[in-house]
Amino acid sequence: MAAGTLTGPAAPAQAAGRYGAKAVMVAASKQGSPYAYGATGPNRFDCSGLILYAFRKAGRPLPRTANQQYQHTRHIRQADRVPGDLVFFPRGATMTHVGIYAGHDRIWHAPGPAPASGWSGSGASGSDTAAPPDDPSGAIRERVTVAPCPRARSTR
Repeated sequence: MAAGTLTGPAAPAQAAGRYGAKAVMVAASKQGSPYAYGATGPNRFDCSGLILYAFRKAGRPLPRTANQQYQHTRHIRQADRVPGDLVFFPRGATMTHVGIYAGHDRIWHAPGPAPASGWSGSGASGSDTAAPPDDPSGAIRERVTVAPCPRARSTR
């Protein structure tokens, strides 16, 4: 898992603190919203679309994709995560899944299409990768949910 802090032009160093609490509340308000690849709300989301939507509502613009969001953030240690920080899950060298840290080792996220075998996209299995499989055959659609994030890269 990867961690980071929001950075970029006119972005304060403590962006998670300034915008994070509101972004967490916005993400939580979307609990149960259906997953849709490429969706950015307000009724359907993919993982980075939920983050984009939550931070836009909090007043902080972000890039569109998980990998772009990761590149646009300051990376922090897992131990330094605070609510509102972004939590990323890599597949190889690319960040393919993102959630927003809610505290107590949990994230709000929009898990993608999951195989009927029960892949949840939550990272709960302890895997460093929480991205959906490339083959969506037999996929079910997940909904915005809160899930454990034991080992992810974090950003602010």
